[in-house]
Amino acid sequence: MTATKPPSAAHHAGKRLFVHIGMPKTGSTTIDVLLAKWPAFLERSGVHVPVAGLGYPGGYAALSEDRDPLALGDLRDEVTRCAAPRFVVSWELFAAGLPQTSEWAETFGSLGRDAGIGIEAIAYVRPQYQNIESRYTQKVKRGHETRRFEVFLEECLGRRAWRGENRRSALLHASLDYNRVFAPWREVLGDRLKVYSLAEAHRTGGLVRHFLRCIGANDLADIATCAPHMNRRPGAKLLEVLRLTSAALDTAGIDTLRKSSLLDKVRADLPALLEHDVPFAPLTDAQIDAVTERYAGANAKFAQDYGPDVVFHCEDASTSRGSSRPARCEWQDIGGAERDRVRRYIEGATGVDLDTGRSRAIPGMEGTWRRRSASRGVRRRLYASQTRSIRQPRDVVPFLRWLRWRLHGFLRRRLRAPA
Repeated sequence: MTATKPPSAAHHAGKRLFVHIGMPKTGSTTIDVLLAKWPAFLERSGVHVPVAGLGYPGGYAALSEDRDPLALGDLRDEVTRCAAPRFVVSWELFAAGLPQTSEWAETFGSLGRDAGIGIEAIAYVRPQYQNIESRYTQKVKRGHETRRFEVFLEECLGRRAWRGENRRSALLHASLDYNRVFAPWREVLGDRLKVYSLAEAHRTGGLVRHFLRCIGANDLADIATCAPHMNRRPGAKLLEVLRLTSAALDTAGIDTLRKSSLLDKVRADLPALLEHDVPFAPLTDAQIDAVTERYAGANAKFAQDYGPDVVFHCEDASTSRGSSRPARCEWQDIGGAERDRVRRYIEGATGVDLDTGRSRAIPGMEGTWRRRSASRGVRRRLYASQTRSIRQPRDVVPFLRWLRWRLHGFLRRRLRAPA
């Protein structure tokens, strides 16, 4: 929000731990990757990125006790022993994960009291209509959503109490009511919780630059310009092809791991086959007004608590995205030659015929999709995803740093286990 300025370097005496509460679709993955891959640069500015609990390529998922019960103790020890004046951790599920948000807030409050350091929380928010569009694209890219956008939007605008099979609607509404998300953190941290508008961050030099200024690393301008921006919004044509492919793979009974691998390949190769694909932006002005009205009461209270400039208004999307609304696509809207080219590629790569919506087994792969051990596949994929993220030589050192902590934790658990 524009009314709140980033904290100065002299806000607290002694050590401080900055907790980035990564709200979904606000650049959280970009910040997570920044912390995991650029710790040496942050160290030069007096900001230490703890290795305890850190995942690779980013996020502190291991701080959850069901992931690693020793991680929080390791984090407390690392913060206590390290001589750096400032520390920073980030994870998207600090806002809505397991343990619940209130438990995360109390966990960091207790950690600050036990370690004798100051805890400050940072978060970014954006208008709900932008959040809904971005969430839909992310779910389609990951293969978690195969419904048309209209069905997803109708669910988002629902006003009745959701139960049973519509539990995900209740979770979506809870995450879009920012008062409920930040209330536990505000109760524990008070004014040490700083919430900013994502639009304001972009207007003041970009999200990365704004975040670095918040944690006292003002001199790292080079990182702000070189840091990769993750999870950019896909084109409308690409998203429709991914949705249809995902639906066909579900119908064929393809297991989750294999489906995810196929969608990753398609997502990487397909943009070169598509012509003049514009970012997905399906909401009309009337629909934007409906979403804004749906959350008007919650946003008014949020503005009262966190500052008058946090009120979300309808924006001219053509100015912010460089294209006019609505920007969406159906399979039949793609040109004939382009559609044939895409169909042949998808059929060869995944066995899906986009014209009929049917899927067949790829020659040489029959039966392998269902025989794979799920638990073994998840373990293998964890480390495979880490190594694939090593794009440049400088990425090797952070990866080895992460691997050393993982091996250290594994050995400790083995030694503590009863014979």
